[in-house]
Amino acid sequence: MLVALVNFMNDTNTTLLRPPIVAVLGHVDHGKTSLLDAIRKTNVTQGETGGITQHIGAYQVKVNPPTGGEKSQQKADRPLDEKVKSEEEGIITFIDTPGHEAFAKMRARGANAADIAILVIAASEGVKPQTVESIKYIKAANIPFLVALTKMDLPDVNLDKVKQQLASHEVLVENFGGDIVVMPVSAKTGSGIGELLETILLLSGMNAITGDPNAPLSAVVIEARLDKARGPLASVIVKEGTLQIGETIYAENIEAKVRSMMDGDGNQIKVALPSTPVEIMGWKRMPLVGSVATSSLIEKQAEAPRFQPKAFELPPLETTTKLKIILKADVAGS
Repeated sequence: MLVALVNFMNDTNTTLLRPPIVAVLGHVDHGKTSLLDAIRKTNVTQGETGGITQHIGAYQVKVNPPTGGEKSQQKADRPLDEKVKSEEEGIITFIDTPGHEAFAKMRARGANAADIAILVIAASEGVKPQTVESIKYIKAANIPFLVALTKMDLPDVNLDKVKQQLASHEVLVENFGGDIVVMPVSAKTGSGIGELLETILLLSGMNAITGDPNAPLSAVVIEARLDKARGPLASVIVKEGTLQIGETIYAENIEAKVRSMMDGDGNQIKVALPSTPVEIMGWKRMPLVGSVATSSLIEKQAEAPRFQPKAFELPPLETTTKLKIILKADVAGS
């Protein structure tokens, strides 16, 4: 499959549908991590040795396509570029650092790592303060999203109440005056997980999410850490272009000679195509989360000099009385 993809890159027109990159946002304790774990577990088959072995901040899942002899034969008869598209359409990349804090860091640096967002709401609790914050971040990112109602296995769920609460925050779901999809799921029982993955792929197809492996490299840093044995490490998701072993890349002004790349299964890989998450070893120092890695150094514009308050002296007091005070101010120059 890798050889086929690399050969396909030699075409002049290489823009093709790529796997959607999905971020999960929602209120604390509403089941974001449990949902991500449930999705991960449903895609670890018994035939995989060790399963998911490495946390790199993102992972990919493969959604099994419909089975059938006739469809399989049609797929086998397709030209190479169509087969590449078909196989890629069954893959979803999940950013598994849930919460809007990491999402906000990426947005603050001008990076939009996610193509689609899942707004997680506990069906037993409804909309909470961080739910509202998550809605704001999703709307600011201007990306499509769907609502996952978690903890459906609990007895005190009230779907209509949650939908009404969402409407009050201008999130209009299906059957409540809008077209935003609501998916009831249970991470505990696994109910609704398969339907959720299929809906994500449908949403991705409707929005024609594409990437070009021949374009200049653009990869968003989603995590960074310092390992005692391997030095600075950073996880990135390739949005455009192709990342290869031995390549020199830059995240703003921080350089990396890509010495190794590890995928979410803990496998060493040599080539990362659009939507592929990898952990990179070879950084001179840790890049900032939300910075964009490119194949060429982009000089940052000189920043305006910061305000430096001028020293001043009070006029001498006419009286011998001296007051000793401590003055605190939150803004220089005010």
